[in-house]
Amino acid sequence: MSLTNYLHILLICMLPYFGLSQNTYLDESPIPEWVESPELQKEESGLEKKARGYFYLLLDNQVNTQTEETFHRRAFKILSAQGIQDMSDFSIDFDPEYHRVKIHSLDLIRDGQVIDKLNLNTIQIIQREMNLERHLYDGRLSAVFNISDVRVNDILDISYTVEGFNPIHKGYFQNTFFLSFTDPVARNHISILVPKDSKLNYKVFNGQQKPKIETQARLKKYTFDLKEPEIVKYQDNTPYWYISNAYVQFSQYDSWEQVSSNFSDYYKVSPKTREWLKDRSAEIFKGETDSITEIIRFVQDDIRYLGFENGLNSHKPSEPREVFERRFGDCKDKALLLSELLRLQGVEANPVLVSSTNSETLKDNLPSPNAFDHCIVQIHQEDKISYIDPTINFQGGNLGSVFFPDYAYGLPLDARNSNLIQFPDPEPEAVQIFETIEIEELGTSATLNVTTSYRDEKADIIRRDFSQNNRTAIQENYTNFYSTLYPSVRALGDIIYDDYRNIENKIIVTEEYIIEDFWQKDPENENTLYGHFYPLSLDAHLFPGENPNRKDPYYIDPGLNVEHHIAVLLPEAWNMLPDAAKIENDFFNYTFELKPRGNRFDITHSFRNLSDHIPAERYGEYLAEVKKVHQHMNYYINYDSNFVGNASKAGDLSWISIILFLISIGTATYFAIKVYKNYDLPSRAPTRYTEDSIKGWLVLLGISLVITPLFITYQIFATGEFFSPQIWSLWTTGHIGLGMLISFEIIFNSAALVFSILIVILFYKRRTIAPRVIMIYLIVNFLFFAVDNGLVVFINSDVITEADKNEFYSQVLSSFVRMIIWVPYLIFSVRVKETFIYRKQNEQEEFEPQQTEALISLE
Repeated sequence: MSLTNYLHILLICMLPYFGLSQNTYLDESPIPEWVESPELQKEESGLEKKARGYFYLLLDNQVNTQTEETFHRRAFKILSAQGIQDMSDFSIDFDPEYHRVKIHSLDLIRDGQVIDKLNLNTIQIIQREMNLERHLYDGRLSAVFNISDVRVNDILDISYTVEGFNPIHKGYFQNTFFLSFTDPVARNHISILVPKDSKLNYKVFNGQQKPKIETQARLKKYTFDLKEPEIVKYQDNTPYWYISNAYVQFSQYDSWEQVSSNFSDYYKVSPKTREWLKDRSAEIFKGETDSITEIIRFVQDDIRYLGFENGLNSHKPSEPREVFERRFGDCKDKALLLSELLRLQGVEANPVLVSSTNSETLKDNLPSPNAFDHCIVQIHQEDKISYIDPTINFQGGNLGSVFFPDYAYGLPLDARNSNLIQFPDPEPEAVQIFETIEIEELGTSATLNVTTSYRDEKADIIRRDFSQNNRTAIQENYTNFYSTLYPSVRALGDIIYDDYRNIENKIIVTEEYIIEDFWQKDPENENTLYGHFYPLSLDAHLFPGENPNRKDPYYIDPGLNVEHHIAVLLPEAWNMLPDAAKIENDFFNYTFELKPRGNRFDITHSFRNLSDHIPAERYGEYLAEVKKVHQHMNYYINYDSNFVGNASKAGDLSWISIILFLISIGTATYFAIKVYKNYDLPSRAPTRYTEDSIKGWLVLLGISLVITPLFITYQIFATGEFFSPQIWSLWTTGHIGLGMLISFEIIFNSAALVFSILIVILFYKRRTIAPRVIMIYLIVNFLFFAVDNGLVVFINSDVITEADKNEFYSQVLSSFVRMIIWVPYLIFSVRVKETFIYRKQNEQEEFEPQQTEALISLE
């Protein structure tokens, strides 16, 4: 390497150190003549008792828009050793491209004596890059003052002026100042000087303070001078956009159209650049597939997010050609590049300014470019408008289905519409979780299979997670998640990840675990084992703080939409009742359902938030509604370990129940045969005319009679509940009332099955006794449902839900309606009398007119 090249490289390496010399950016000078700074408060204040190691005696901010100077003064008193630690270092932030800092004073006041601590040679200039973790470099510098020999009760008084405004604003002034703080302040002074003929808009938020407006020569002055402003305390978990401090906004912009017009010029692309982009994009986007989706993903995924936002670059995007070539850019750069690439495809696209921090309150702000900190793209295609955030990578779907965050409002940089627009509210798709817990033997381990389906934003997040992390770490995180419920859980295989990015933006994640110690012993009874089922997906969202006297809104996740299904497969049938609940309010919708089916039961939890926050005045109401959900989240099954052994020996059937069923069938059959052979009635036919077949409404009755024994048979044998070992266990485990009730149901259903078959035979043989037997059957059936359901509600009052009661009422009402329809019909219908004419000898009875009978024809 030549000496010339070596010196050139050495000079480049040393430039940053030359650039950070304090003399380049800092000067010592007197306070500008236009500044009128108030005196420090002399008397003692009760604020010391409210302070945390220090408190401000004076906060003074003054702006002269004519000279583009901003004066600052900070005076604070040190109260403790922690205050010394916190406040002995002081820094001034500035942008070296258009700022210059004038230091006026750095005084330490001790026992009334003023000690001058200002020494420019001790000031360190550093570049901290506060947004480095967000891949943003703003180029701002910090002048750091390390003040020596600071003691408790000292007062530090610092004043300085920052010269220069950002030229990107073209002379328009806008800024925001807090009027109240989270720490005690003895005096807060703010003044803004503007030319006498200039307009300055202001707006106060969260307060009634008004500025003093006065004219001084050629200037107009707006002043807020507040003594001991309110101390604001924030509670936990407030929405990101929520500010309870009083603050004032100043702006020389009169409308959002003016802001849009002022900044649209920075988003214009030269014909030369557009022609260059056309040639390069033609090489990449061949048009063989969906070119719009391909372009969007190119900007999102291949142009990495990185921004250098010093000076004009804070609001002005880089040239699209430059961004295309270097393959990185910030939100403005990516938005402009995406807009241009789409325009080359004949698609109308425009950058839109948005706020990622105060989106909900943006519409209430004064017009100002400082209201925005992000940029996205608006796309017009046919009659549909879509929005794309070019900084979000790993997104799936295509235009129209790509997820767009809830930015609420935006300002298009579009000549046709340059006012604030409101974005459509996102509709979060439900995350569907399917857990299957299989227990092959009571008292042993269980397997857990989990299949989770993610869509839209959740799919984007999972795709990003799997792209940026290794599978081993992901598997460990997932296992740790389930270990909070089942400490002995262990993964059985590798996690499976299926991505349907190009089809419907869906991801399916499949997991398999073994839970070694699924069954736990009841602390109060060591012979009792229990299994626990719980929707972990909701755990982090449904345990808010218990303070009902809340003064700040409470944040809830607006994207929370979960359907959590738990299927439990048991080695034998289990005795349990179905359950359901629905909780709907202004905050969320929740449904719970328990469906037992023999040796399987299913639990479903569905939960969706309806807002992003709970108003403070309704927080108590929200807590009450959440506690209703808590009542359904935990579900347990219990088993007596002594019975487990006996049941396993006995098999999957209760022989006691089978014997009871067979005895009931035999007894009912005996009486049914007696009725068929011995019970007889004379014909009630009123004339010599008789029907030769079953007709009219009797056809419908006949069909229902044929279905009845089939339905009863299904109820008895298909569910298997009547013959489960748990039926007999009810007697041995103290549930005598429930055991007697189920035994009663076995006996009745057995008899109902036999007599329903008898009724079918009598009906189609057209026996004279058929109508009366059917009437007795319908009346007894109604009485059984009424008594049985009443007893169920009485015996299980602690677990019966409103849904159960409604189902019971429906059964009773249905049997009652059948009774009141068919019983009168069977009594009074002429067709019935003329149809059922055969007696037990199987001969048609000789007609004998019934002269005194009042005939009421129903057909």
